[in-house]
Amino acid sequence: MTYEEARKKAANVPWKVVNCLQGQPCWCRVIMPRRKIEYEAAGGVMEEYDIIGAGAVDKKTARRIVSDHNKMLEHAKTKG
Repeated sequence: MTYEEARKKAANVPWKVVNCLQGQPCWCRVIMPRRKIEYEAAGGVMEEYDIIGAGAVDKKTARRIVSDHNKMLEHAKTKG
């Protein structure tokens, strides 16, 4: 899967909030798909796709983004 394919797929699946590599005490959080999405990066190396990487959003903001996204998916599913 290409990076662009991973990005498009990730937009339509549930997300989760996880700790960055610094662990629980760190101020930031990473947002990623609940199920791992991998894409082929330069040199054929497989990379895991993150929605928002480390150092970009704080804990509270990350939780809000994920909550809103997942609610939107659920709402779309019930409308569908």
